[in-house]
Amino acid sequence: MPTRVLDVGGHSSTLRLVITDGLKADWVALSHCWGTTARFVTTKGNIDDYAQHLNLTDLPPTFQDAINVTRTLGYKYLWIDSLCIIQDSHGDWTREAGQMQRYYKHAILTINADSAAGDHEGFLSHARQSDRDAFCIPFKANGLGPCQAYIRKSFRNSLWHEESPLSQRAWTLQEDLLSPRTIHYNAGELNWECQKHRIVESDATPLGTDDAAFSVLNKRHFLKPETAAEDPLVIRYPGFRYHFQPLERWYILFEDYCRREITFNSDRLPAIAGLARELSQQGSLTYMAGLWKEDLHTSLAWSVDSRGESVEKYLAPSWSWASLKINVHWGSNVYPAFELYGKVRNWLPDLELPHAECLDYSLGLEGDDPYGRLRSGRLRLKGRMLSFADWAGKSPTHFNTYWRNVKSHLYWYFRAPGVHPPDALDQMICSLDVDPGFDDEDESYDQLDISPKTEQKKSIEAGEQAQHDPLPQYIEGTLAESVSNASLSDSIQNCETDSVAATWDPSVLNSVYLFQIAIFKPYGNDKNHQSKRLCYALMLKAVDTTPGAFRRVGLAEVPIITGLAEVGWEKSIINIL
Repeated sequence: MPTRVLDVGGHSSTLRLVITDGLKADWVALSHCWGTTARFVTTKGNIDDYAQHLNLTDLPPTFQDAINVTRTLGYKYLWIDSLCIIQDSHGDWTREAGQMQRYYKHAILTINADSAAGDHEGFLSHARQSDRDAFCIPFKANGLGPCQAYIRKSFRNSLWHEESPLSQRAWTLQEDLLSPRTIHYNAGELNWECQKHRIVESDATPLGTDDAAFSVLNKRHFLKPETAAEDPLVIRYPGFRYHFQPLERWYILFEDYCRREITFNSDRLPAIAGLARELSQQGSLTYMAGLWKEDLHTSLAWSVDSRGESVEKYLAPSWSWASLKINVHWGSNVYPAFELYGKVRNWLPDLELPHAECLDYSLGLEGDDPYGRLRSGRLRLKGRMLSFADWAGKSPTHFNTYWRNVKSHLYWYFRAPGVHPPDALDQMICSLDVDPGFDDEDESYDQLDISPKTEQKKSIEAGEQAQHDPLPQYIEGTLAESVSNASLSDSIQNCETDSVAATWDPSVLNSVYLFQIAIFKPYGNDKNHQSKRLCYALMLKAVDTTPGAFRRVGLAEVPIITGLAEVGWEKSIINIL
């Protein structure tokens, strides 16, 4: 059992917080939004009092409703995070947060207060719109006397409850998925969900077996991925079995997680630690500050198109998405399909070609939980590196940003609003992690050219024709004559538009290097796509205080035509902090 549970047995108005100390019994868990008003929590100052008694009427409405449901179902113990964890004890919070996977995974049932935006609202007492809109038909039945039947409109969105307050919070994703059985108290109706089906109040037909449900019912087979062979979708489409593999499930769930809100940036790793621990156990995988060592090339290839914000308190090493406060919703009207791993999903690193090799890594933990908060981190890689100023592509480098349409050499794969092809096949496309402070009203940024002026550019053998090829392809070849970018300061001065200097901070690219992760290829056996290849490279900046160390500042799409990903790149061993 959890370290502490709330004893709600009987029908008394007096409750108490129990230290289980080896006690074995079933318990119900609550998943809820705390809200922004006064919170009812356990602290070092009141835990002794709560162990003696708690008055039911003193608890917020959501807690009272959860106790009512627990008692009605015949259970004695209820686990509520805000009551069962000492909130002002760093040690207790760290230990208990590391047990979240176990508490929800082994709960007999989880109550999801989906419709309540805070504990002050409750989820049982307010009238549902569906009830107000229903109309009554009286009738008589043999042996039952007068009866009533109510008819109401059907719910089109019973399967899709993303708009509920609870589904917008980061912590509640793992609470939902780790729970083998969940009752959802939505605004419109009651939902039951387990690892096989979802059944809604208005329709007893199990949901989750049609094609549209694949990406929605994430709980299905999450705790038992070995049952994927029995899934109706896998039976219809055998290739779907790939999506039930632990790492693939992680990327699906991770994108959902990133779209959710979190109160404290320092909780970004702990709030998904339970899912990470579960997947690590399923696949014998090594977790590295939000990344996976066994899939490191894909894990490193996240990008945010300048949506990141630096934070004062250390969160994670720069090579992890957890190092930033990421404003996922910025620019969503421009690029609605934005995902941190959207550019590499369903693409595989071709490890038969040159790729980065992980030599070593280390993480400094804040506590004892390797999935939780961190104090430091280092990643040691061996691979191919190039100074940003030495990039030999003839076309101006493009920078994707959240406030405008993005470009990608894989635009033909996305076919999504806001994704456009590059200006030329030798154009490098970069995505900075942190907003560099460009003026989004200044159109001069669109003409930013960090390469030498046209008259300074030298032709690249076989390059002219390649630029007009409609799709990027892997072409074996070398540069007949290596052409370097001018120094950064010269590049800024040589821009076609003089006003660019006022909106582009040159320091953003000072001492920036490109370090190749791998060349990626499409997943599957489609022969029409097998010729498509694209290199992804980390954008790194030297750390002034640590010789030989770098920090990540972005991700680059490096075209591999005419040897652009080969000539000039030097084998290097680096440390990324």
